[in-house]
Amino acid sequence: MNRIIPLLIPVVALAANTPNIRYGNSASTSNPAAQSWAASVDAESNQKYSEALADMRAYQQAGGDAFLALERSGWLSYRAKDYAKAEQYYGEASRSIPTAMNPLLGLLNTAQAENDARKIERAAQSLLHNEPSNYRAQMALAQMHLASREYQRAASEYRRVLLYYPDDLDATSGLAWSVFYLGNKRDALALFHRILTVSPDYTYAQRGVELASAQ
Repeated sequence: MNRIIPLLIPVVALAANTPNIRYGNSASTSNPAAQSWAASVDAESNQKYSEALADMRAYQQAGGDAFLALERSGWLSYRAKDYAKAEQYYGEASRSIPTAMNPLLGLLNTAQAENDARKIERAAQSLLHNEPSNYRAQMALAQMHLASREYQRAASEYRRVLLYYPDDLDATSGLAWSVFYLGNKRDALALFHRILTVSPDYTYAQRGVELASAQ
């Protein structure tokens, strides 16, 4: 059995995918809800998450939108590493608008932070139910199955990602390692070379070439 090579397949940057609902921080003095929202944004910028959450409660009490309050409270709890609360808030937001994607992305991020395979699977499947080609959900499942050495499932999932995103290097790398560990060195080598033609410094791709080329 080949030694497992650690992979660098980074989670997509949270700033681009997490429901970090901030908007502006300038509030009308005659609008208490807007004032509370702005105060929450300011508190978050200073990493005062408990204070920012209290401002969200004040926002809702002042007539602010309940869904936005729940979603942002999930984000703030996630930032504070209070994953149980984050899951609670995101879950409530999702139940209030089942078609909303950001609460489900929040649940997926929380599950990945907890490294809870069951929750990752559930959140990813919920995302795929709403949006069958969702990149984050597909990659989360593929990465999870690769990490647990379920190479056949991982390969299938990476191929699905590449149907929609054929230029994605992380999915290409994941597929390369999956087929490598399934014993298909020829296809793995071709995939590793494909990565290196556009990103010569891509982490572990050169090591993949060395291993796949070995007799």
